[in-house]
Amino acid sequence: MPVMSVEVELYLNELADLDAIQLLEKVDAGAFPMESDCKWIQNSYRDAFRLLRSGFFPLNSQTEGNVMKQVWSCVDTCFDFSPIKSVSGEKCSRASADAGNKDRCLSHLGRQSPGRKMDYLFTTKTDFEVGCGECALVGGIKTTKELVDAGFKMPKVMKDMANSLLLNYPGLAHDICIVSLYIGGDAMQLFTLDFPAGYVARLDGFGPVYSPKEENHICFALPSLLQMVLSSRQLMEEMQCKIQNYKTVKPINRIGVVPKQIVPTFIPAAASVRQKKRKVSS
Repeated sequence: MPVMSVEVELYLNELADLDAIQLLEKVDAGAFPMESDCKWIQNSYRDAFRLLRSGFFPLNSQTEGNVMKQVWSCVDTCFDFSPIKSVSGEKCSRASADAGNKDRCLSHLGRQSPGRKMDYLFTTKTDFEVGCGECALVGGIKTTKELVDAGFKMPKVMKDMANSLLLNYPGLAHDICIVSLYIGGDAMQLFTLDFPAGYVARLDGFGPVYSPKEENHICFALPSLLQMVLSSRQLMEEMQCKIQNYKTVKPINRIGVVPKQIVPTFIPAAASVRQKKRKVSS
């Protein structure tokens, strides 16, 4: 996990070990530049107090969109002044679509794959995808929803994103790191996918951290949550810098030839749909 900046560490330490009333007064007393991480932290604390006092919980009657917009609004706002852009709401991954359409040809022209839909997509200025995320209403750890999304769906999309980068920047095989966030109700986990040896992918995970459900829990629950979101952004920004500083000339390959360092993800064959013959009246 990346190390937090000195300013962030100092500000979080100032907000530690305070009861709810003292914490809110301390948060309101701060004055920071709009683009600073400390301002984002301050706004996140204010949003947490406002959410808990509004009676938003429990999540049983909410939708995924409401949970993303209300409970986890700090994810989108963390990227407001970052070179990495956050797109929330169900959107198809372009890297996943490219992987699904790589064998499409005129001889067997099937339907074009739209790619897997993700609740979060994180892209660079040049529109390369460097991260993704999924949000579920089902809370808890090791739920069926988590095993499917965090264990199958997200790693496949992350691998497609890595392959998309390797196709354009083959010299980054040892330096690629793709990030994903899994949100399950009030819990969040962070996953990273990298290639230490340049070939085999390594999936690692951190967390979970939890969104506070009571005002007195904000002082000890929110700091770790904000650190995780900030760490995910820092990892993506580091990937952005590696792409910007890349200077190796890309070799020209034949069309359809995939570089050796790329191991494609498994794409299930689409089931053929038989068209019913029309009955001809005699």
